[in-house]
Order: sequence, then structure tokens, then C-alpha cells
Amino acid sequence: MSDQQNKNCVECSSEIPISAVKCTNCSSYQDWRRHLGTFSSTLALPIAILAVVGAFWDQIAHVKSTFFPTLLPDTSVLVTDISLNSVSLLVTNRGSSTLVFDGPRCMLALPREITNLFEDNGTMRWPNPGEVFETVYVYFTGDLPTILASEKQASLTYFAPSLQPANIAIDERNEPVRSFCTLLFSDEFGNEVPPKAVLLAPPDLLLFDLKTTIERISYAPDQLDRRNSLLSEIAE
Repeated sequence: MSDQQNKNCVECSSEIPISAVKCTNCSSYQDWRRHLGTFSSTLALPIAILAVVGAFWDQIAHVKSTFFPTLLPDTSVLVTDISLNSVSLLVTNRGSSTLVFDGPRCMLALPREITNLFEDNGTMRWPNPGEVFETVYVYFTGDLPTILASEKQASLTYFAPSLQPANIAIDERNEPVRSFCTLLFSDEFGNEVPPKAVLLAPPDLLLFDLKTTIERISYAPDQLDRRNSLLSEIAE
């Protein structure tokens, strides 16, 4: 039994001074700190479980980002209609994951004379480098990005808010200059997927009036002389 100057240890019941914070016999704290050992032991298992689960999901994310992009390129794009104002596409996603993409960017090689593109048998060909009047990027966009699930097909229409000069050097080419459209994709995890380029057909160039197209191209201030020169050449 302890007197007024002593007390019993809360762990081993040894008699210790009433002001003691730690037992001189078993070294146990006499205040709230005596619970820290039990608390730490109780937390040890949940913390270990969380660490294992976290490492597991990190591995899953790594596998997805590493291998899913290689499974996605099986996608086809067909241009069903194109003009200076809009483009319609038939897009088929045969890949393993949902695709997200915006409208296409099309590169057009505008010929000087449409009649030069016709062969004697009436078929059309792509212009040769010396027959190209100007190259232009046409940016087609929609109100929101398009989302296409795996194994789905969609017919989509985008509109052209802007035209920019392509400034592609073609003078030294030894082959016809083709026009094409490119779509940029990403998958549902935000990984970029290799872009898809689709070749246009020579008759598609008939849908672009040369003068109207040049007038709508957004030339930079230092390129305005070129724009005016092209329009003057068209007017002659």
C-alpha cells in the first residue's frame, strides 16, 4: 500500500515516487505514453496491407500504360465527304480500349489548274510538285472531343474554323504530292496512341475553289505579301 509520497506503477505495481513519469523497475511510462506501444502494434498490420495494395496498383497502372497502347492501333478511318467547310468521317475502333480524339487536320496540295490533273482516259491523278499552287492545313473541330468505345463504329462530321498555310517544301520532290487527313488519338487512360493518317482521293481537290481557299487562309502578317501575290496570280 502506497503512502502519500508514493504510488504504484500502472504496469508492474511496484512502488514508485508519486511524481515519477516512468517506472524505475519496468521502465513503463505512467501517463498516456504507455499506450503508444499497443497503438503502434495495432497499426502495423493495416499499414503493411496498404503498402502491399499500393504497390500492386502501381504495378497494374504500369502494365496498362506499357502494354495497352500496343493493342490499340487497329483503327480505320474513311473520309466520306470533305469541303472547305466540313468533313465527314467513318471511324471504326477495333482496338481493345476506348479512344478519344478531336477533329482531323487535313493537308491539301492545291493544284494550279484542275484540268491538268485529268489523264487522257478521264481518270484523275495527284498534282506533280510544279503543278501545286499552295499547300494548306485545314483544322476541322467539333464542340467536344469524340469518345468511341472498343468494337464500335461512328459516322462523324466536323467543321473547319481555321485554315493555316502548310509551308511544305515540295519543289525538289520527284513524285506527286498527295493530300491527306490525320487524326490524333489517346486511350481511356490518357496514353497517346499513334496518329492515324488517311489518304484523300484526287477528286476531293475538285471541292476546293482556289480563290476562296486562299482568301480564307490565316496568313501571318509577314506572309500577307505572299497572299496578295497568290490572289493576283489567280485573277490573271
